[in-house]
Amino acid sequence: MPLGDMIGLLRGLWSRESAYAGPFAVTIDPTSRCNLRCAGCGFHSPLLEGAPLDAGDLDRDLFAGLCRELETMGTRRLVFCGQGEPLLHPQLLDLIRLAKGAGLQTTLMTNGTLLTEEKIHGLIDSRLDQIRVSLWATTPEEYAANYPGSSPRLFEAMLAGLALLASISRSRASGLRVTLHAVLDRFNWQQVEAFVDLAIKAGVTALSFSPLHSHNGRLRDLALTAEAEQELKDSLRRAQSRLLRSGVQHNIAETIRRYEIGEAVRSEVPCYIAWTHPRIRVDGTVHPCGPCQRPMGNLREQTLREIWNGPAYRGFRRRVLDPDETELFESCDCSFCCHVTDNSRIHRVYQWIAPVARLLEN
Repeated sequence: MPLGDMIGLLRGLWSRESAYAGPFAVTIDPTSRCNLRCAGCGFHSPLLEGAPLDAGDLDRDLFAGLCRELETMGTRRLVFCGQGEPLLHPQLLDLIRLAKGAGLQTTLMTNGTLLTEEKIHGLIDSRLDQIRVSLWATTPEEYAANYPGSSPRLFEAMLAGLALLASISRSRASGLRVTLHAVLDRFNWQQVEAFVDLAIKAGVTALSFSPLHSHNGRLRDLALTAEAEQELKDSLRRAQSRLLRSGVQHNIAETIRRYEIGEAVRSEVPCYIAWTHPRIRVDGTVHPCGPCQRPMGNLREQTLREIWNGPAYRGFRRRVLDPDETELFESCDCSFCCHVTDNSRIHRVYQWIAPVARLLEN
């Protein structure tokens, strides 16, 4: 992290409620529409009451205004993520170009089923920096379990799209980083080696893993037992050497740490997300992160700069730093937090400042 960003971050943490630096990264949902019904999805799972969600597509002009703001706020990264399948947005390439024009490093998360040759060339031409293809299965049987009701042809489309993406990216020497991303649940956790095989065969840049979010226990039937988690960690450790020899990057150390912390995130690592990384939904609502559904404001009514230091965010920041706070975290799905690595880096510095800040406040 650049020194100026760190100083602004620590100054904000010292205040315990304000932000003296803009968000370092932003995650945004370009659409809520999806062509799959993944069992573990918090928006479209057939196992969750109220799914699927369909709130339409992100407004192009709203996004253009956001990009202009992010450029002035010093934000460096933007992730197009998954309230739905981003490639279903009819103006996605335009959105990527707007983000790149604002100097943002861009990442696209996709299920890979819509990756045609034409779309791949379009993504490369848009100067997209990274694309993460999410895959929850290595066999048709795993696919049927994790994508209930979806056509088996879509599994074949995923594999074909991933291979085509990696091949075209290499042939064009585009610099596009292609990552195969596997969410691990009770149907696929024994297939670490198979995911490694897929990554090596496809020729991707990286292979990443993440634990399943149970969405506050509503999908607990898909989660692993403690015994399975231990076996999985051993499998992940063994996979590292193969990936290293093949030149495929990975996040295995981070994944193992997330499993070791598990659901006890709050007691292990404080949350600093309110100073670093907001999540913006299709309708313009700003949340502190994906699992936290507390609205901080809406871009249709305020600018991000106004929201970023508005009363909702300031109040949230005070509560998130309170060691006695419980209700706030009970309403969020903080288990296996995907921000735990960034939060840990910040905590290594802030832990020496926090006692003084609390003492002066009192």
